[in-house]
Amino acid sequence: MADNREKQRDREDELDRFWDIDALLPRRRSFARSEKTDAHELELPPPDAVRVQESASDQPIPKRETEQTVIHSVSSVWNAPVHHLVNPQSAVQRNSAPKPDDEYAPDCALIHHVRVFRWKSSYQYYEDFVKTAEKLQSVRGVPCQPVKFFSYVPQYAQMTRAQFGWYLWFRECVRRGEYPETDYSYVLLYAYEIINLPQADRQEGQRCLLGLWLHYREAYRQLDSYLPDWICDYSLIHHLPPPADLGADARAALMQRCGLKEFYVGGNSEDGYLQALLTFCSNYDYQKSKFCTEENLPLFRRLMLTSLRAVTTHLSEDGKLFSASGMEDSKLTRDAYSGALCSYRIKRKLEVAYCSFSRSHELRFLITDVLKYTENKIRGALGVRSKLTVYALPVNIRELIDGCVGPLLPKRESPGERRQREADRAYAHLYDVPKAPLNLSHAAEIEQISWDTTQKLVDAFAEESPEKCDEMPVQKPESLPIATELPTVSAALEPEAGEDDVRRTLSPYRRFLQAALSENGAEQRLAAKELGKLVDAVAEEINELAADLTGDVLLEDADAGYRVIDDYRDWLIEAL
Repeated sequence: MADNREKQRDREDELDRFWDIDALLPRRRSFARSEKTDAHELELPPPDAVRVQESASDQPIPKRETEQTVIHSVSSVWNAPVHHLVNPQSAVQRNSAPKPDDEYAPDCALIHHVRVFRWKSSYQYYEDFVKTAEKLQSVRGVPCQPVKFFSYVPQYAQMTRAQFGWYLWFRECVRRGEYPETDYSYVLLYAYEIINLPQADRQEGQRCLLGLWLHYREAYRQLDSYLPDWICDYSLIHHLPPPADLGADARAALMQRCGLKEFYVGGNSEDGYLQALLTFCSNYDYQKSKFCTEENLPLFRRLMLTSLRAVTTHLSEDGKLFSASGMEDSKLTRDAYSGALCSYRIKRKLEVAYCSFSRSHELRFLITDVLKYTENKIRGALGVRSKLTVYALPVNIRELIDGCVGPLLPKRESPGERRQREADRAYAHLYDVPKAPLNLSHAAEIEQISWDTTQKLVDAFAEESPEKCDEMPVQKPESLPIATELPTVSAALEPEAGEDDVRRTLSPYRRFLQAALSENGAEQRLAAKELGKLVDAVAEEINELAADLTGDVLLEDADAGYRVIDDYRDWLIEAL
């Protein structure tokens, strides 16, 4: 009986120990602690006493493969040697780092240094494509009908004779600046051909790659994922500047979709820098403001660019905040032509040292405050009481914006004037003549009705006084000349001022007007600088003088500054 109770107790203890996790863990080894806590002085040997021991045969002791290299350096604080352990394999790699195949400093305010390395490994599966591309480089295409073609990685060997003939003609059209409607695979194949033929005209290659992106991106949105980066890689490898003949929207799209957006910032126009600030260096998008309506959008754009131009010119000598001191360089390592069919002899690895303006928090905060402060000025001119919060904009910058933006703001209307203007507009709208296209048959019908009415009036007066009506017979002409061509706008707006008056009045602005004729924004800024004024102020003075002479303005806004209105170009060229 006792044995059964003991077994039962052992069984219960065993079940309880089943859940004891500590019993399953290995026992920790306890170390005896010394009870002595007295301080001891240590004397470190001077650096000269450190020597590398040698064996009796004066030969260095051989190291094992797993042994680590010890680099000795002297600490300036403790005046004692400090030992850093370095893996021997890392030391060998550091000493045998690959040398760049090309290295240069481009003429760009943001990109400071470029290193180009050959591709580290070789592969042969695209060599046949490159050889065929070299043979077809000078082959001319002949006109033919388009043929459907699809391939994920298009190559010459995949095409039929008809597809190959259309590709040659499509390539011929693109080289001449024409862009016919075609399939996506043909566009991709021509981009591959340009990339793999570096011995061709490189500037022409950049132009064709850019043309493919500009004219086919609306039909094939997937081009945005490849061509902006390929154009950048192609230009950096071949020492080409960024494309210059680009509009503000196209340049912003290229910067937004390229991994190295700083490459597309500059171009040959200052507006490229200002557009980059508006797009990528601000925490506030003024175009999303509820007061930036379709009617006010041109005013917002003009005043925002005016404010940024004044601030950048004030804070830096060259008008480009990106080259200002205090902005550290960033380093980017990227594989060229990523995702493209590319031979290993053409593929490269790029290391770019550049100034990343979009990552500078100080510059971002400054531009954000400038845009908000400018919008507050616009809101005040529009009669809006609510204002945006401007955190830390210096007083001198506020005064600078007030001086350059103030004269360009629209005149503020009182509530009574606004109500009267809206009432006048609504009243005038009641008497607007409906717009209709010119219809000769309808004009002839109106003429016939008019003559019928005239005949009825003649007959009515003849019954009352026939002796007077006999003296004035009414004859309907057989046919009346109807104008089939309307006078041109330039003829309708021909200025009335004499040439001597025009030359005498506009002579101080001769250089500015010549720059406006050629739409050269840089030359306009130089001409305005000679006059001691801003570009917008000079353009406003010219328009006021032109209004006095001709009754109309002479200049209008353009992407690169101001341009002469087309109706007055010939007249101004003759007058100057």
